[in-house]
Amino acid sequence: MSSWRPAHLLIEEDFGYSYVCISDFQGQRSWSVSRALANLFSFGHLTGKIGKSGKSLTEDTQAKGQKPQMKTAFIFALLFLAAAAYPRKNGKIVFPAYDDDEHVWSAAGAGDVRSPCPALNTLANHNWLPHDGKNISKAALMSALTDGLNVGYDVALLLATGAFSDLGTPETITLEELQKHNMIEHDASLSRLDNYLGDSTKLDQTLFERLLNASSDGITISIPDFVKYRRERQEESKTNNPSEVFGKKQLIAAAGEVVLVSTIFGSYFSGLPVEAARTFFGSERFPDGWTKPAFPVFAAELIPQITRVAWQCS
Repeated sequence: MSSWRPAHLLIEEDFGYSYVCISDFQGQRSWSVSRALANLFSFGHLTGKIGKSGKSLTEDTQAKGQKPQMKTAFIFALLFLAAAAYPRKNGKIVFPAYDDDEHVWSAAGAGDVRSPCPALNTLANHNWLPHDGKNISKAALMSALTDGLNVGYDVALLLATGAFSDLGTPETITLEELQKHNMIEHDASLSRLDNYLGDSTKLDQTLFERLLNASSDGITISIPDFVKYRRERQEESKTNNPSEVFGKKQLIAAAGEVVLVSTIFGSYFSGLPVEAARTFFGSERFPDGWTKPAFPVFAAELIPQITRVAWQCS
């Protein structure tokens, strides 16, 4: 694994929002914050005049004949301090292993239950959740989301609270219970049939192949690719499912799924690699060579992106 280091800051203009993006030396986006969060941490000047050209801070300031401001050094200091919090071996950041004895992948077996959500099923297949998919407490679900995927505590709390409250706030749940219509399950799934049309806990091979083929370049499934395919699925559900329900709640959930899977297993800005999608959706397994995001994925990053995708899909 190559060691991570921030190489430049890039301002991304996205549907009226500015993102301060920290990129690694290969140009892959590793972390971003919204304009509001940037201002909160006193480096909002980066979302202003300097960054809007879309160039890196270094390129932009050189082009303007300016010297990088002192706040830039402060930003890098914060980033290096954050990186230093991770354990290291031979000078390289060490992330939790996903192929160790505790979290080695194994498919669901006899007596195991699964949900309509490939992310939760993947966490169970890797033993971040109970492998049988049963007796899952709210705390266990939140721990699996934060430890297994590195989503922020706020995102984990939101997702877990939603799942448990829809079931009447029990002490524990099973993954199978999340198949209840319009909870985790919703119509017009990217890879599963509507409950009315089939078993939404099972991957539908035809929809799965269509999802992979939605990539416009055959390499990554970009956000525009996802949006185009999602709109197709919404129209199909409306046509083929007489009990179809797809309102604002379902639209936000569907958009959230697109943004989360792109962010965690690829990049919101550059897309989800087709091979990662093949492994994640097809086998409900972490992609080969994948490591969780370098920084927790918080709601402040996701909300404007989900809003944009939902608007495009509506």
